[in-house]
Amino acid sequence: MDKMGVMEHLSAGVAHELKNPLNSIQAYVERLPDKILSPEFLDRFFDVVPGELDRLHVLLTDLTAYAKPMDRLQRDCVSLKDLIKDVVKLFKVNLMEEGVEVHVFCDEGCIHVDRNRIKQMLINLLMNAIEVSKPGDEIHITGRLDDLKVHMTISDEGQGLCPEDAEKVFTPFFTTKDHGTGLGLPVCKQIVEEHEGVIRFLSQEGVGSDVHVELPRRSCDFQ
Repeated sequence: MDKMGVMEHLSAGVAHELKNPLNSIQAYVERLPDKILSPEFLDRFFDVVPGELDRLHVLLTDLTAYAKPMDRLQRDCVSLKDLIKDVVKLFKVNLMEEGVEVHVFCDEGCIHVDRNRIKQMLINLLMNAIEVSKPGDEIHITGRLDDLKVHMTISDEGQGLCPEDAEKVFTPFFTTKDHGTGLGLPVCKQIVEEHEGVIRFLSQEGVGSDVHVELPRRSCDFQ
C-alpha cells in the first residue's frame, strides 16, 4: 500500500508538470495555421514554444536522475575544500549577475566519497541558494571534519519557508518557485542516503534557510 501511494503521488506529479507546458505548446500550434502571416504571433510563438520545450527537457532530465536506480558508488579520495571550491567556480558568472557573494569556510582534509554524486548534490544545493537570494545577499558554505563525520552546510539569506512548506522540501515535485521541477532536493536526499548519511533542511520565514548534510567519514584506505 505504501508503494502504491508513492506511485500514485509520483504519477500525479508527473502528469501535472507535463500538462502545463504541453497545453501551452498545443494552444500555439493549433493557432499557427490561422496566424502564420502574423509577425506578432510568430514572435510570441518562437518565444513561448522553445521555452516550454526547454521546461519539458529539464523536467525529464531531473525525473530520470530521480527515478533511475543508482549504480554502485565509485568512491575515491577527495579534498573536501577543493570539491566545494570547484562547485562555487561553476557559478561565478551567475553570482556576479545576481550580486550575491559566497563565503567558504572549510577544514583541510580528504573524504572517501563518490566525487561526481557529491558534486551534483552541492551543485543542486548551491543553485537553490542562489535562486532564493537577492542582490547583496550572502551564501555561506561550511565543511567540517571530525573523526566520525563529514559535515557540510549551505546557508542562504532568502525569504525562508513556513514550517508547513519546510517539511515538504524532500517530497518529489513540491516547489515554491515559479519555475522548478521540485526534484532537486529529493535527488540530493537520494545521494546522501546512498552514502549512508542524513540531510536536514531548516528554515525560518523572512530570515533564510540552512541545509545540513552529515556523512560517515571513511578512511581513504577503506575499500
